[in-house]
Amino acid sequence: MRFGFMEILLVGGIVLLVFGPGRFSLLGKSVKKSVEEYKDESEKKTKQ
Repeated sequence: MRFGFMEILLVGGIVLLVFGPGRFSLLGKSVKKSVEEYKDESEKKTKQ
């Protein structure tokens, strides 16, 4: 299932309302770090 722009915007707006702008930026950084770690680990597995 693919998400469109409107769905992502809606989820982002709800998260912003729940967590507030300060926590929203920390949440974004945390998600980014998690995605980068996942990509690094998956690349290591494909190289082996």
